[in-house]
Amino acid sequence: MCLAIPGKIEQVNGHQATVSYPNVTSKVFVGDDPVKVGDYVLVQMGVVVGVISKKEAADSLKAWTQNSPAFDL
Repeated sequence: MCLAIPGKIEQVNGHQATVSYPNVTSKVFVGDDPVKVGDYVLVQMGVVVGVISKKEAADSLKAWTQNSPAFDL
């Protein structure tokens, strides 16, 4: 099982996007699903696998911080 931390798209250039996470940014591959700057996404192995709402992202990040003392936002 894989776990994904929500990230926010900061830049899109064709099928590549820059996603920001707490404390890090990453270049990822975007398939055919439309994404735009400001979208929250889940990424697995460098590929966007889903777009989620801002509320879902906030709830997920809150759960990570409450349940993992080593996870620092």
